Parts: sequence; structure tokens; C-alpha cells
Amino acid sequence: MSIKANPIIDLPVITLESAKKIGNIKYVVYNSQNNQVTAFVVDEKGWFSDAKIILIADINSIGKDAILLE
Repeated sequence: MSIKANPIIDLPVITLESAKKIGNIKYVVYNSQNNQVTAFVVDEKGWFSDAKIILIADINSIGKDAILLE
């Protein structure tokens, strides 16, 4: 399956267990060696915080309105 990154950028990321929003997708991490998306960056690293990374293995589903995590 092939999808473009633009529709994924800024989608909310929601946990299935608590239905809590943990942030919005900022960047897609792509591994050019195996031609696969490996992760998403939810929040960028700032002065007082580290970047939040969501691994593809942790994603339950990607929909048009949100990304759901296990």
C-alpha cells in the first residue's frame, strides 16, 4: 500500500486504552535503505522537552482523522 505523507502530517495521535490525545504528527521518519516508514515524530525537541517518537510497530491503525496507538 502506498500513501503520501502530507495527509498524515498534523493528524492527532490517540491511545486506544485511555482515548487520550498525545499530540499531532509533525514528521514522518523514512528509512531509505529498506524503503519503509519506521516512525512518526509527534512533538519536536525543544528547550525543555525531548521529541516524542511513535514507532510503526506501536500503531494500531491509521485513519483519515487520527492515528490510533495500542
